[in-house]
Amino acid sequence: MKTKAILTLGFLAITTLIMQAMQASAATTNLEQNIRFDLVFYEQGPTNITTQGMHILVNRLRVTTKDIIRAIGTATTNSYSANARLLLVTDIASTNGSGAIVVRDGTNSVDVSRYFMITNSELKVFGLTSKGKDNDWDHHPNSGLHLGSVGTTYSILYLAMVGTNLNVSLNVDGFDATSHTVISKSGMTLALNETEASVTGTGTDALGKPAVVQGAITILGCNLTTQ
Repeated sequence: MKTKAILTLGFLAITTLIMQAMQASAATTNLEQNIRFDLVFYEQGPTNITTQGMHILVNRLRVTTKDIIRAIGTATTNSYSANARLLLVTDIASTNGSGAIVVRDGTNSVDVSRYFMITNSELKVFGLTSKGKDNDWDHHPNSGLHLGSVGTTYSILYLAMVGTNLNVSLNVDGFDATSHTVISKSGMTLALNETEASVTGTGTDALGKPAVVQGAITILGCNLTTQ
């Protein structure tokens, strides 16, 4: 059964993460997830008039996470390497589920939450499957892991990116499917939420040129760290 195989692999991959969190009960344990942008900026191009007629062009500019990081680096006077990542960092003990958005470059982390406003629509549609501890596909005897529930919330994601000295701006929204997985081991529980959104809206590029924007934003991954 394909579902059982996938979940078994997920259990094995996440066992170490749960164990790390259990062993670090005196420290703060953070869940780190990658934020990725894959957008296309549609911008007004030049008008060319020739003897054959007039051509009004549209320029298409791809904007990815690296471009967002570069823009933040310029605004904060930081020079990030090509390996820098944009992360959502959440304390797993937090009761409100909110986290900080940081740029991580090697061992250097900069909180850039002030440049982002992310919310979801009031209307949400939610589906959930809750599994008992004796269910054969949600309990892995060798790892001791138990999949308590899985589900998905459908809503509209709103994301704005603005700030002083920031030379790129975004104001987008769109269909958001956020998956939820609750995994437990020996009384320790990890709630994992992963977001995939298709968005449209407006923005400006690094040169200040306005654009109609279309693309995808994702928040994915499950890396636990302690401090």
